[in-house]
Amino acid sequence: MTDFTPEDLKQMEAKGIHPDTLDEQLRYFREGFPYLPVERAATPGDGILRFSENEASQRAKAFNLKKKNLTLLKFVPASGAASRMFKNLFEFIQEDKQSPAALEVLNHLDEFAFAKELKKKLRETGISLQDHQGIIRTLL
Repeated sequence: MTDFTPEDLKQMEAKGIHPDTLDEQLRYFREGFPYLPVERAATPGDGILRFSENEASQRAKAFNLKKKNLTLLKFVPASGAASRMFKNLFEFIQEDKQSPAALEVLNHLDEFAFAKELKKKLRETGISLQDHQGIIRTLL
């Protein structure tokens, strides 16, 4: 089990996170995420619902009336490729293990939507563009 500080434990309790759950999540980042067994693609009539314009409009109106009483969360699905890319980036900073994925990120920093913000953060923290470990740490 990770040694959490009293402040860590207080923050986790405020967010409803059990220390064992966070330990498991941290283990996934260290060791990798298990693959999800996918049986088949979802299709209309098999996991996907299709609505007419009128039905979609009615559902949107109903949601808008109820949303002020809901706790909303943003869900950003991650592809297996993205999970593997991040795994390689964590290995790069933890084990100084060079990987094609880390090199790909470093070679194409200017093409990412967050490039401007990343470079600003690097300047603020004094990390040069030649400090690959520092760049990846800041990115993650």
